[in-house]
Amino acid sequence: MSIRSCSFLGLSSFDDALVPDDDVVTIDLSGLEFIDAFGLVGLAAHALEATLEDREIRLRMPRDGNAAKYLARMHVGDLLDGCGVELDRSLPTIRERDRRDRLIELQSFLDSRGGEQLANYLWGRLEGEVDPQLVTQIYEAAGELGNNVIEHAKSPAGGYMAAQCYRRGKPDEHLVVAVGDVGIGIQASLTRRYGPMSEADAIEKALKPFVSGTDDPGRGQGLPGIVEGVTGFGGVVHVRSGAAARRLTRTSASTHEVSHLRGTIVGAKVPCRPGR
Repeated sequence: MSIRSCSFLGLSSFDDALVPDDDVVTIDLSGLEFIDAFGLVGLAAHALEATLEDREIRLRMPRDGNAAKYLARMHVGDLLDGCGVELDRSLPTIRERDRRDRLIELQSFLDSRGGEQLANYLWGRLEGEVDPQLVTQIYEAAGELGNNVIEHAKSPAGGYMAAQCYRRGKPDEHLVVAVGDVGIGIQASLTRRYGPMSEADAIEKALKPFVSGTDDPGRGQGLPGIVEGVTGFGGVVHVRSGAAARRLTRTSASTHEVSHLRGTIVGAKVPCRPGR
C-alpha cells in the first residue's frame, strides 16, 4: 500500500489515505497540513512494513512549512533514516524544547518501559480532571497495552508510540495517543487458543475482558480497559489489525474492512475535561 496526499492524516482519516501501489511504496505528504499521534504511528508502521519486505520507499515532504517542522519535532526523521526512505527534500532543522508535559515524540520501544511511559503520560494529563477510578483504569490498561506489543505481537522491531495534548487549557482539551506494531496481528495471536476466526471477529473478541493469546488467566485487560475507560467519559477508540478496524464510542461500535497493513494499531482520542 501507499499513502496518498491529504491535508489531515490521523485517527479519523488514516485508513482513507491508503491506496494500492505497484513496485514502489509512495508516502505522499506533500499536501499535509496536520498529522496526529495515530497518523504518526500509522506512518511508522507502514514504512517499517515496506522496509521488512525490502521494498523501495519514496516520500514526498509537506509543502506546508509548519507541517514539515512538526514532523521534525516529532522525530520522524529518525524513523525515516532507520527505514532508508528516499526523500524529495530534507526535513527542516528545529530547536528542541522540553514539551514532555504535552507530547511523546514518535518513538520505538522494545520492553515494558514503553508501556510505562505511555501510562505515566496519561496519568499526568488526566489526574485531577476526571474520575480518579477511570484514570487508574486507563493507567493500568495503557501499561498492559504496551506490554502486549512486546509479549504477543512478535514484531521484529518492537512497537511504536506517540501522544499529544491538544487545545491545552481549553474546555475541549484532549489527548490523542497511539501504539502500533508490525507483528502477527490480533487474528494470529488469538487463533492458537480460540481457533480460526476472521480478522474482524478477532478484534471484537480481543475487546472482551480476559481474552488473551496466552493462557495466563489474569491477562486480557489492556484493550477492554482502554475502551471502557476512554469511552466512559466521551472518548473514541480505534483498533485496526490486518484488514479490519473497529471504532468505539460511548454509544456506538462499528467494524469495517480496511486496506491491509501488517500488525496492529490502537489509538484513542481522550477528553481531558469531559462535561466542561
